[in-house]
Amino acid sequence: MSIVVEIPIKGDYENHKVVAVHIDENGDTQIMEGTVVNGVMRFKTYHLSKYALIYVDKTFDDISNHWGKEAIEMLGSREIVNGRSKTEFAPEGMITRAEFATLMVRFFNHEAVATDVGYTDIEKDMWYTEKIRIARENAIVPEIFGDIFQPDTAISREDLMYMLYKSLEVSEKLDQLTVNADGLAAFTDGGEVSSYAVKAIEYLISRDVINGSGYDKINPSATSTRAEVARMIYNLITIQYN
Repeated sequence: MSIVVEIPIKGDYENHKVVAVHIDENGDTQIMEGTVVNGVMRFKTYHLSKYALIYVDKTFDDISNHWGKEAIEMLGSREIVNGRSKTEFAPEGMITRAEFATLMVRFFNHEAVATDVGYTDIEKDMWYTEKIRIARENAIVPEIFGDIFQPDTAISREDLMYMLYKSLEVSEKLDQLTVNADGLAAFTDGGEVSSYAVKAIEYLISRDVINGSGYDKINPSATSTRAEVARMIYNLITIQYN
């Protein structure tokens, strides 16, 4: 059973760049998932041990005036997302299937023992090969992909929502989020969602993890930008502690 640890923030900092870390007996650190609420860092753990707060001033040159700045900086400071380079995040760039699978595996710490990647178009020793293998082994990839993954294809909104939902399910975290909003019925194009993704999208929308893509539409077959995906993960983290 997890417990919530609270550590007050002392000093004038940008709260979303404050990071909680666990310090093991060798002095090595591990970043904890958590966020600052009313001047207090809150994070979950399964054991009481030595923890500390560090300030990571991570940003990118191309997000200074972007609406997703805080979410991107928060995730960057926690090493959840990376830029396309050291100075550029490319917030309006489309996120590919390989990038999103890698994000899910890294964020949820998915593991696997299988050695076969399972897709005919995934070459050995690519930067994403291991993460896609792990994603497939954990059954978070839509079955409609068949044996062709298409790693460089921009992932659709319904596919990424399916993969996020399955990652929560595999990690046994579905019960940690409570219903806070209406589901698919509130959107005019809810009927366009593919049958395999309906349950996932209904869950994520009703928990305020995912918002519509403009006014009253989900746009399930459209793609999402890197900033939109960062905001989704940001929402997933922050709503657990507010």
